[in-house]
Amino acid sequence: MPLRVPSTALEYPALRHGIVPARELYFVLAEFGFFPPEPLVPVIAISYQRYRFVEPETGFRVSYDFRISSSLVLPGYGNGERGLTLAGVVVEVKGAHFVIPSSLRELMDLGSCWTRYSKYSSGLDAHGVSPDDTARLWPSGLMPA
Repeated sequence: MPLRVPSTALEYPALRHGIVPARELYFVLAEFGFFPPEPLVPVIAISYQRYRFVEPETGFRVSYDFRISSSLVLPGYGNGERGLTLAGVVVEVKGAHFVIPSSLRELMDLGSCWTRYSKYSSGLDAHGVSPDDTARLWPSGLMPA
């Protein structure tokens, strides 16, 4: 649902208050039938760069997300770090069916796992573990070779 927000709401110090005023957020969620039992508070901010491609014959969409970074905005959670950068990239594929067109089959050979992946969840996990944890900036279960 498109919402207008002032650009000042996107500045780091303001993020702890949320981008959308709480009252407006609850009205929007109610329109979708969701009534949170507890207050919602921003925890981390995610940013990344994205390249988008469309396969012309089928309309299959591919996004290439990189420089995936997260910063804590909730005081008292984790180590209070800003700008943690997750390793690797996320290649997102979308189409009417999960049958990759022949022109994009080489994507299957990237040597990666094909699964659902949440940039937000990975960032949240990275902030919640010790900075000494070797795998904290890698997707769950994946380490560099």
